[in-house]
Amino acid sequence: MSIGHEGGNAKKFEDDLVTLALLSSENPSMSLIELYDANADKFAATVYKDKTIGAIEKLNERFGKSWKTGNNSNFGLDKAPAPVYGVKSAKSDIVLDDKAISVKLDTAFVVASAQNKDEFYGIFDRAIEYFVETTSPSAKTLEDIALLREALIIARDNYVGEVKNRKLPNARKVKIVDKFKDVASLYESLSEYVNTVATADTYGEATKDLKGNILKTIQDILKRNVELKQYIIWEGLTSTLKYNGEFPSAQWVLSPDGIYSIKNPNDPYVVACAKVAKFDIRGLPNGRMRSGSTAFTKYYKKQVEAGNNVDVATLYNEMIQMAFGMKIDISSANLKKLKVAE
Repeated sequence: MSIGHEGGNAKKFEDDLVTLALLSSENPSMSLIELYDANADKFAATVYKDKTIGAIEKLNERFGKSWKTGNNSNFGLDKAPAPVYGVKSAKSDIVLDDKAISVKLDTAFVVASAQNKDEFYGIFDRAIEYFVETTSPSAKTLEDIALLREALIIARDNYVGEVKNRKLPNARKVKIVDKFKDVASLYESLSEYVNTVATADTYGEATKDLKGNILKTIQDILKRNVELKQYIIWEGLTSTLKYNGEFPSAQWVLSPDGIYSIKNPNDPYVVACAKVAKFDIRGLPNGRMRSGSTAFTKYYKKQVEAGNNVDVATLYNEMIQMAFGMKIDISSANLKKLKVAE
């Protein structure tokens, strides 16, 4: 019955939830602990055994042990409708019968992220439209919305999705270059190139301008417009407007702490997230450097081993590139402040 999704423990945890939920329906007289232990070979993220049992206990308390079908949302993504904006991706993690569920561990988590310009702007644009349609914003709020849209357009056009070059500290450059020491030819040419090339810190300049201007404007507007922020957080959590409420949008959040509705912008879980979520636009290493310098150097070493020519300028450019993206997240510290009203 284990659906065998490959990935880290967090992803395997999602599949284990489906497995245990279905087992609990097939064997209603057995406790969840008994079911888990009797079917240990069907669970992949055993490090999360207690969390898996705790989450399904909360789920079954709410809906009962009556699950007939279950799967990871990624397996049905090819049949999902085209999104209204952005890229096609599943916001729900698992689907049990007709319940589209986003899974959260009791750790820091991302509400929404985007490096795609259309995805970034779409989250805000659709949420703002829905907010204006379904509430009665004051004149002052409408003024803020106009300012917010202006700032979002600037952020979309000039930052999100843009790739800039950072000026790496010498110690950091040496550390990365030294990883190529066992490939003499590449190490020598790269060392020489790094010591002679001049790099303009376009990333640092852009970050300074972003944080002192546009980012602060967006954060300030969201801070003083609490209900508007709730609508944005809601769309970030669910992608309801992106998919017109259809799969793969999410309607529920399941965690070891409980099962929560996120069907509406004013649902208690959404309200709680809006109070502690942080909006940011920041840079992350681009390309293979996103996975870390070890994975980055391993790739280029394999290219040399395979007899392929490695252009040191291309390698170096990838090493210093940073891609701007939007992230709305809840840190570990703020997670402790996440209080969901009953």
